[in-house]
Amino acid sequence: MDKRRAVQILTRAAVLYHENLEDQKIMFLYGVPAEVRKQLRTKGGEISTIKGYEAAFHRYNFQHLTGVKINRSQVSSAIHFYEKCLNNRLMQNDFSFAEDGSTVQKLDILENMMNMKRNVTMIGDFIDRGPRLYTEKAAGNVCGCIGFVKDKNTGLNVPNTLLKKRYPGCCGTSRAESLCYFSQKLSGRQIFNFREKG
Repeated sequence: MDKRRAVQILTRAAVLYHENLEDQKIMFLYGVPAEVRKQLRTKGGEISTIKGYEAAFHRYNFQHLTGVKINRSQVSSAIHFYEKCLNNRLMQNDFSFAEDGSTVQKLDILENMMNMKRNVTMIGDFIDRGPRLYTEKAAGNVCGCIGFVKDKNTGLNVPNTLLKKRYPGCCGTSRAESLCYFSQKLSGRQIFNFREKG
């Protein structure tokens, strides 16, 4: 992939991130469908097998998902990089690709994963750790997954990586289907949007 194409992907993905994720908290409710159905049949509507996972999406998280390294002489911060993408001012010399090839893999699925509220089908504990990769929870689909960690400063779960890896391969048997989600703006009124999967 050349940098001209990368700029196109990055600018489109930034718009999608802005429209779908920026400054939002998303609560995913998930469970193993067979266990949920069994509890519905046997416990009169009480469901204790559904779990929740909440993640916050800040402006500064976008760059982590792209896999690019910013050129500090041109771009001062992750937020500055995001703003350049949003304002269609990103230049090819503003960033470089990671030497290990991971940037190209991330850019291949970046736009798809910016619509994660619509297309995340599974969530679970991340088990496929590598020497340069740490994430705690992963949410994704057959194209890839977004990894999350707890931010030490805010205490919120935030996205820290994007993996071009079929979701089932990174979470083993701990995975469960994403059943629905709630989303809310990080600041302002406590209003949730709800969308059931399926």
